Amino acid sequence: MGVVNDMKWNSLRGAAPPFVYVSSSLASFPPAPRVDGSLRQERLLAKLSGFFGAIGLLLAAVGLYGLMSYTVSRRTSEIGIRMALGARPGDLIRMVLGETALLVVLGVATGTAVAMAVMRLIENFLFGVKRTDPAMTAIAALMLMGVALVAAWLPALRASRVAPMAALRNL
Repeated sequence: MGVVNDMKWNSLRGAAPPFVYVSSSLASFPPAPRVDGSLRQERLLAKLSGFFGAIGLLLAAVGLYGLMSYTVSRRTSEIGIRMALGARPGDLIRMVLGETALLVVLGVATGTAVAMAVMRLIENFLFGVKRTDPAMTAIAALMLMGVALVAAWLPALRASRVAPMAALRNL
Protein backbone atom coordinates (compact mmCIF):
# COMPACT_ATOMS: atom_id res chain seq x y z
CA MET A 1 0.00 0.00 0.00
CA GLY A 2 1.12 3.53 -0.69
CA VAL A 3 0.13 6.95 -2.01
CA VAL A 4 1.14 8.14 -5.48
CA ASN A 5 0.51 11.21 -7.65
CA ASP A 6 -2.56 11.53 -9.87
CA MET A 7 -2.37 9.58 -13.11
CA LYS A 8 -4.07 10.06 -16.47
CA TRP A 9 -5.81 6.83 -17.41
CA ASN A 10 -8.22 6.86 -20.34
CA SER A 11 -7.08 10.04 -22.02
CA LEU A 12 -4.32 12.56 -21.59
CA ARG A 13 -6.72 15.43 -22.28
CA GLY A 14 -9.01 15.29 -19.24
CA ALA A 15 -8.40 15.64 -15.52
CA ALA A 16 -7.02 12.67 -13.62
CA PRO A 17 -9.92 10.68 -12.13
CA PRO A 18 -9.83 9.10 -8.67
CA PHE A 19 -8.05 5.80 -9.03
CA VAL A 20 -7.06 2.75 -7.02
CA TYR A 21 -4.01 0.70 -7.96
CA VAL A 22 -4.31 -3.08 -7.94
CA SER A 23 -1.50 -5.57 -7.99
CA SER A 24 -0.64 -6.67 -11.54
CA SER A 25 -1.33 -10.27 -10.61
CA LEU A 26 -4.94 -9.30 -9.84
CA ALA A 27 -5.48 -7.02 -12.85
CA SER A 28 -7.64 -8.40 -15.66
CA PHE A 29 -6.24 -6.17 -18.44
CA PRO A 30 -2.87 -4.57 -19.16
CA PRO A 31 -2.89 -0.74 -18.86
CA ALA A 32 -0.26 0.02 -21.57
CA PRO A 33 -2.43 -0.75 -24.69
CA ARG A 34 -5.20 1.53 -23.29
CA VAL A 35 -2.83 4.53 -23.07
CA ASP A 36 -1.30 3.72 -26.46
CA GLY A 37 -4.76 3.70 -27.99
CA SER A 38 -5.59 7.10 -26.52
CA LEU A 39 -2.47 8.56 -28.16
CA ARG A 40 -3.26 7.32 -31.68
CA GLN A 41 -4.69 10.67 -32.82
CA GLU A 42 -1.82 12.65 -31.30
CA ARG A 43 0.77 10.41 -32.95
CA LEU A 44 -0.91 10.78 -36.33
CA LEU A 45 -1.06 14.55 -35.90
CA ALA A 46 2.64 14.63 -34.94
CA LYS A 47 3.63 12.57 -37.98
CA LEU A 48 1.54 14.71 -40.32
CA SER A 49 2.91 17.91 -38.80
CA GLY A 50 6.47 16.65 -39.26
CA PHE A 51 5.77 15.64 -42.86
CA PHE A 52 4.18 18.97 -43.77
CA GLY A 53 6.94 20.82 -41.91
CA ALA A 54 9.56 19.00 -44.00
CA ILE A 55 7.64 19.81 -47.19
CA GLY A 56 7.45 23.46 -46.11
CA LEU A 57 11.18 23.54 -45.39
CA LEU A 58 11.92 22.02 -48.80
CA LEU A 59 9.65 24.55 -50.54
CA ALA A 60 11.32 27.40 -48.65
CA ALA A 61 14.76 26.15 -49.71
CA VAL A 62 13.74 25.77 -53.38
CA GLY A 63 12.06 29.18 -53.37
CA LEU A 64 15.04 30.88 -51.78
CA TYR A 65 17.40 29.16 -54.21
CA GLY A 66 15.29 30.41 -57.12
CA LEU A 67 15.10 33.93 -55.73
CA MET A 68 18.83 34.17 -55.12
CA SER A 69 19.66 32.64 -58.52
CA TYR A 70 17.43 35.21 -60.20
CA THR A 71 18.93 38.05 -58.14
CA VAL A 72 22.49 36.98 -58.96
CA SER A 73 21.72 36.65 -62.68
CA ARG A 74 20.16 40.14 -62.74
CA ARG A 75 23.25 41.57 -61.03
CA THR A 76 25.82 39.95 -63.32
CA SER A 77 27.13 43.29 -64.60
CA GLU A 78 27.39 44.71 -61.07
CA ILE A 79 29.26 41.62 -59.95
CA GLY A 80 31.57 41.90 -62.97
CA ILE A 81 32.34 45.52 -62.11
CA ARG A 82 33.06 44.53 -58.51
CA MET A 83 35.42 41.80 -59.76
CA ALA A 84 37.12 44.22 -62.16
CA LEU A 85 37.66 46.68 -59.30
CA GLY A 86 39.33 44.02 -57.18
CA ALA A 87 36.62 42.22 -55.24
CA ARG A 88 37.71 38.75 -54.25
CA PRO A 89 35.46 35.69 -54.74
CA GLY A 90 35.08 35.35 -50.96
CA ASP A 91 33.76 38.92 -50.76
CA LEU A 92 31.09 38.15 -53.34
CA ILE A 93 30.08 34.93 -51.59
CA ARG A 94 29.75 36.82 -48.29
CA MET A 95 27.70 39.51 -50.05
CA VAL A 96 25.18 37.04 -51.47
CA LEU A 97 25.00 34.98 -48.28
CA GLY A 98 24.59 38.17 -46.23
CA GLU A 99 21.64 39.25 -48.35
CA THR A 100 20.12 35.79 -47.94
CA ALA A 101 20.65 35.90 -44.18
CA LEU A 102 18.90 39.27 -44.01
CA LEU A 103 15.89 37.91 -45.91
CA VAL A 104 15.73 34.85 -43.69
CA VAL A 105 16.02 36.82 -40.45
CA LEU A 106 13.16 39.09 -41.55
CA GLY A 107 11.12 36.05 -42.56
CA VAL A 108 11.81 34.22 -39.29
CA ALA A 109 10.85 37.29 -37.24
CA THR A 110 7.60 37.72 -39.17
CA GLY A 111 6.87 34.00 -39.12
CA THR A 112 7.50 33.74 -35.38
CA ALA A 113 5.07 36.57 -34.67
CA VAL A 114 2.39 35.00 -36.87
CA ALA A 115 3.04 31.54 -35.40
CA MET A 116 2.61 32.81 -31.84
CA ALA A 117 -0.75 34.31 -32.81
CA VAL A 118 -1.94 31.16 -34.60
CA MET A 119 -0.56 28.84 -31.91
CA ARG A 120 -3.56 29.59 -29.69
CA LEU A 121 -5.66 27.59 -32.15
CA ILE A 122 -3.58 24.42 -31.88
CA GLU A 123 -2.23 24.53 -28.33
CA ASN A 124 -4.72 21.82 -27.24
CA PHE A 125 -2.83 19.34 -29.43
CA LEU A 126 0.55 20.04 -27.82
CA PHE A 127 1.63 17.85 -24.92
CA GLY A 128 4.77 18.75 -23.02
CA VAL A 129 5.53 21.73 -25.28
CA LYS A 130 4.54 25.24 -24.26
CA ARG A 131 3.00 27.54 -26.79
CA THR A 132 5.94 29.93 -26.45
CA ASP A 133 8.70 27.35 -25.96
CA PRO A 134 11.90 29.32 -26.71
CA ALA A 135 13.99 26.20 -27.31
CA MET A 136 11.69 24.88 -30.04
CA THR A 137 11.41 28.32 -31.62
CA ALA A 138 15.20 28.70 -31.65
CA ILE A 139 15.72 25.21 -33.10
CA ALA A 140 13.22 25.89 -35.89
CA ALA A 141 14.77 29.27 -36.67
CA LEU A 142 18.31 27.87 -36.73
CA MET A 143 17.24 24.96 -38.92
CA LEU A 144 15.59 27.34 -41.38
CA MET A 145 18.69 29.57 -41.38
CA GLY A 146 20.93 26.60 -42.10
CA VAL A 147 18.76 25.31 -44.93
CA ALA A 148 18.48 28.83 -46.39
CA LEU A 149 22.23 29.39 -46.38
CA VAL A 150 22.82 26.02 -48.02
CA ALA A 151 20.21 26.91 -50.66
CA ALA A 152 21.94 30.25 -51.31
CA TRP A 153 25.43 28.74 -51.49
CA LEU A 154 25.21 27.68 -55.15
CA PRO A 155 24.11 31.11 -56.47
CA ALA A 156 26.79 32.70 -54.28
CA LEU A 157 29.41 30.36 -55.68
CA ARG A 158 28.23 31.12 -59.21
CA ALA A 159 28.46 34.86 -58.49
CA SER A 160 32.05 34.49 -57.35
CA ARG A 161 33.00 32.81 -60.64
CA VAL A 162 31.68 35.49 -62.97
CA ALA A 163 34.32 36.51 -65.50
CA PRO A 164 34.67 40.32 -65.29
CA MET A 165 35.03 40.79 -69.06
CA ALA A 166 31.98 38.66 -69.88
CA ALA A 167 29.92 40.55 -67.32
CA LEU A 168 31.08 43.94 -68.59
CA ARG A 169 30.11 43.00 -72.17
CA ASN A 170 26.49 42.69 -71.02
CA LEU A 171 26.32 46.38 -70.05
